Amino acid sequence: HFARLNDSTATRIPGAIVIGMSQGALNAAILGFADKARARLVQTLAFTRDSADPYDRAYVRFGEAWLSQVLRVPERAQAAAGEAIAVSDKYGIPLVGAWARVMMGWAQAQLGNPQEAVPLIRQGLDAAADAGANIGIGIFLASLAEAQALGGATDDALSTLEQALQANPEELIYRPYIFWVRGELRLKLGQDEAAEADLREAVALAQKMSAKLFELRAATSLTRMLKARGDSAQARELLAPLYNWFTDGFDTPNLKAAKALLDQLGT
Repeated sequence: HFARLNDSTATRIPGAIVIGMSQGALNAAILGFADKARARLVQTLAFTRDSADPYDRAYVRFGEAWLSQVLRVPERAQAAAGEAIAVSDKYGIPLVGAWARVMMGWAQAQLGNPQEAVPLIRQGLDAAADAGANIGIGIFLASLAEAQALGGATDDALSTLEQALQANPEELIYRPYIFWVRGELRLKLGQDEAAEADLREAVALAQKMSAKLFELRAATSLTRMLKARGDSAQARELLAPLYNWFTDGFDTPNLKAAKALLDQLGT
């Protein structure tokens, strides 16, 4: 239905239709419908395939990278972000290029190169700030924290996550992601009580917004924690009903991790 938008607003704003379509794919993924999200991405890519507008071509690849980040597919995020950066740099689209650099850095860190990832993410964040853009700042900063943690800079990562929580507190949708990242980091540091509090906060916030993907990710981490301390019954009670809610996306890393953990718990 986005493709039918033809009012003055849609025609005045660069990439308005593609932004809407890409955001629709991202929203579907966060709500727990990975297959629907990927189908929307395919539609968006088809819509822009013959577009003469470089903004459309740059944004759709950034949108693909962001979707891949949420679905935890760094290889695809890296490839899509690279294309977004190339188009953005060629045609002078600095904001999309900035966001794409954040996604590229996140992917590089996940693929084993956090030392180069951190400055690249910072470059993207600085360019976005220069453009006055605050959209998505929480999850982008959390992506920086993930890269810092993978590079061993845990104090920097914790500081970045605190910044992420303060940066745009009215943008609630990404707060479960931030708390999940911090919970995972605190768990690795042996701060079990603080880690559990963060993970439970991530679950609770995600439940309020029906952000099933973020809820599943935090619940999987929390379930793993409960299992490790011998509370298998509570672990199953937490994760099994949530996993059974999903109707698609079973090939994605998030659901695979949850399923593997449930198998270990004997459900």
